[in-house]
Amino acid sequence: MEVISVSAAGDIDDDDAWVTTPETTGGAAKRALADITNEYVCGPRKVAATAAGPCPEGRFAASKLMNASFCYEQLKDVAEDCGADLDWERLLDRALQRLRVVSEQGTAALGRRSSSGGGILEDLVEDLDDEQHVSEYQPDIFSKLGRDEEDFSWVRPEYMEEQPELSAEERAVAVDWLVEVQVKYKLRTETLFLAVSLIDRFLSMRKVARADLQLVVVCAMFIAAKFEEIDAPDIRDFVHMTQQACTRQAILAMEVKMLTALEFALCRPTVMHFLDRFQRANGCSKTHRLLLEYFLQLALMDLQMTKYTPSQQVSAALLISSRLAQQPCTWPPPLGRQAHSEQHSKCVTHCALDMCRLLQDAEKSPFQAVRKKFQRPESHCVANLIAVVAEI
Repeated sequence: MEVISVSAAGDIDDDDAWVTTPETTGGAAKRALADITNEYVCGPRKVAATAAGPCPEGRFAASKLMNASFCYEQLKDVAEDCGADLDWERLLDRALQRLRVVSEQGTAALGRRSSSGGGILEDLVEDLDDEQHVSEYQPDIFSKLGRDEEDFSWVRPEYMEEQPELSAEERAVAVDWLVEVQVKYKLRTETLFLAVSLIDRFLSMRKVARADLQLVVVCAMFIAAKFEEIDAPDIRDFVHMTQQACTRQAILAMEVKMLTALEFALCRPTVMHFLDRFQRANGCSKTHRLLLEYFLQLALMDLQMTKYTPSQQVSAALLISSRLAQQPCTWPPPLGRQAHSEQHSKCVTHCALDMCRLLQDAEKSPFQAVRKKFQRPESHCVANLIAVVAEI
């Protein structure tokens, strides 16, 4: 694999921008990216910012925050101590014991739109009254999306091992910055998820120099915006958001490289293709939907979550939120050839357990863009609805 190298390293000096020099500070994500160019204390793939506060200048410290398996191991030890076989449903219930809805008002806000409990049938009746939902084509559309999930080879977290200059933490810094860009420029959520998908797919196919990671990230958002937005930002806006660190010529050159590597295949399922259908089938309120988006955007930060398909992630987010709100959840059929298999259910449970870990670590994570986004009034402050309690 060739190393992509286009000169574009530099600073971003906006209020919520991504900075690449140690001299410019302000914000955990900025300092974290500045630290990337320095020597690591514990190695590039086993480090994270300390839980006690912002990243120390010039250093990362060892932490379990980015260890995708420690939650599994702790719960597995509990199961073995009880002399029982590993039961993922029981482990998920135990993980959910550490999470709770803060108040009764929060529980009510997560309630269903109606008390009829119509589920799938009610959802289909509503679709008939809205021509935008093209209800006559929905079974074929979602069946196709489910087959695409199974047929296309998905990005796996192991791809980062083939990147000699990058690590999962650097990717997390990049995604954290993208969330800030999405909020600042009022881009659609679909644009954010597509941009992260393009980044992961491209990095899994081409080696990228650390100095060019910023350029890859900006280019992915540039392509995603042109694909998803009605009025996409101009290329000058993308140059401005990097404070001319990425020039117009460099972005256009990288766009050609990225589209060529991906063979112009941008239409791949993301969680947003499934979220609307799932939340309507369950009659979720506006607050409940925003809570689902909060879970799913937290999952964007963790490279390990790419081992789950988009529909599995949406199902897991719905499973967690419904149990917290003490409501039943329904998945609209069909989503693929094995949508109702035992293996699918186990994968959803595994994904839900990983999401519980992300929720438990959200407050002390060095990457706070998603949490701050969902603490805003326009997001109904859903990030404040979930509290982590001491394990009994």
